[in-house]
Amino acid sequence: MKQHKEYHLTIRATDSVSGAYADVAVYINIEDNVHDFLLLATDSGSPGLSATTTVHIDVIDMNDNPPKFEQYEYVCMISESAQRGQFVTRVVASDPDESDQAKLLYSIVGGNEQQAFAINSVTGIVTLSNLHQFSNLSLYVLNVSVTDGVYSGYAKLKVNILGENNNSPIFTRTVYEVAVKENLPPGAPVITVKAADIDRGEYGKITYSIESVLYARISFDRERHRLYEVPIAAFDGGGRPGYSTVRISVTNENDNAPLFAVSEYRAYVYENTTMGTTVLQVHAVDDDDDVHSTSIEYSIYSNNASTITDLFGISKDLGEVYLKKSVSQLDRESTAAYHLVVKAETSLRPPLIAYCDITINIMDENDNRPIFESNPYVMSLAENIGKGTSILKVVAKDADSGFKQ
Repeated sequence: MKQHKEYHLTIRATDSVSGAYADVAVYINIEDNVHDFLLLATDSGSPGLSATTTVHIDVIDMNDNPPKFEQYEYVCMISESAQRGQFVTRVVASDPDESDQAKLLYSIVGGNEQQAFAINSVTGIVTLSNLHQFSNLSLYVLNVSVTDGVYSGYAKLKVNILGENNNSPIFTRTVYEVAVKENLPPGAPVITVKAADIDRGEYGKITYSIESVLYARISFDRERHRLYEVPIAAFDGGGRPGYSTVRISVTNENDNAPLFAVSEYRAYVYENTTMGTTVLQVHAVDDDDDVHSTSIEYSIYSNNASTITDLFGISKDLGEVYLKKSVSQLDRESTAAYHLVVKAETSLRPPLIAYCDITINIMDENDNRPIFESNPYVMSLAENIGKGTSILKVVAKDADSGFKQ
């Protein structure tokens, strides 16, 4: 059909005697399907003669207009838990050519590669076709078409997939194992944890009970606390939780000096003790006792190494103090006690050191004869001295102090 609203029709009336004729132009509105009217023709004779005729016009439609959707873009939404056959939306088109209105056919021509949706070709109703072909997309953009057999029209259909809160967040590990050094400064990062939720949209967004990156709030001291277990939780947008645990092992640093069992040791040896005899054993412990710590080494500390270290020695590993000379060479009568300082240190560098005092007392042996103060004693007695009268006092001394009488 033409796009103008009026159409003219020429009708001719002819005189049957003279052959004279006249044309008349009739204008009709083509938007009306039917036209009926009466025409009257009169000649110029006297008296004038006339004739009438009835005109009936049917306006026949032609397919000269494309169909058009009511909307250029349709937007709708559907739950991801919708079942097969679920109504999604309806698209509607019209055709200015009324005769083609009943011939319109709808189809999806793009965006439906997974065949998740179907459209009724006659009604334009869109339904869910293949539920299992949903991907992780939250939006599908379909191109829909309508045709009258000759001409076509197009529109976009946006289908938003609404997520369901069907799943809880899941951490990448049920237990996170991490080792940190003791004395790690506060604020240092310890570990990063991560959880995921396969639900769409807000239901797939994660928040944590603590930050996803764990930071140390204190400086760790392994000797006070070797293991920490930190429970963590993750929540999705619907409030469903997921849980995990961070197990933090504090590794050892050589930050503790050795500690002797007692602060001062005492030992007693006899004068006749032979060279090489163990006098006593000292013992120190180190709180740094894992694989990162090391053994304790013992030594005799003396400002005058030419005396004490010449007389006494100590085993580096066991802490056994022994004689380098026999006690008889030490001469208890000249020195009754010896004072040593033992040093314990870790073998790591820089070493950590502790000291303890040792007192070794030399016990006396009966290795000296008594000696009279006078030898011989000379005296004179009166002949008439009485019975029981004291006449002389003899005195003897012994250099062995424990054996003096």
